[in-house]
Amino acid sequence: MAVAVGQHNLARLAEQALERLGDRESLCFDGRWYRFGELHERSTRIAGGLAARGLEPGDRAVVMMSNSPDVAMIYTALWRAGAAITPAIFLLSDDELEGILRSSPHRSSWRGCAPPRLPRPAWNGSSARANRRE
Repeated sequence: MAVAVGQHNLARLAEQALERLGDRESLCFDGRWYRFGELHERSTRIAGGLAARGLEPGDRAVVMMSNSPDVAMIYTALWRAGAAITPAIFLLSDDELEGILRSSPHRSSWRGCAPPRLPRPAWNGSSARANRRE
């Protein structure tokens, strides 16, 4: 069966899971359960903010975050916006991160845990050392 390009992606699969399973608990972190609907709504808002800031389908983003629910929201938001993600382990040294940022043709990068309401992208040309949260 032929599938149209753009018809199936990870963001759409998450939406289909929400439609099929309903708004139920889906992610537990530090003793708190997050519901499908909450994660979907937050990632949708973030995706809208990314589009408003100029992120376009096909753009690439480097993501370096420690484990948290924000990772799921940022990844889903980037997928929903049509971006490709280059994951970077949050334990990288400054030099290793600098190498990834220089070699990856990315439009934005994410460090640390993004605030729940407003992501903080660092656009091309920014220094990894200056933007990296300690």
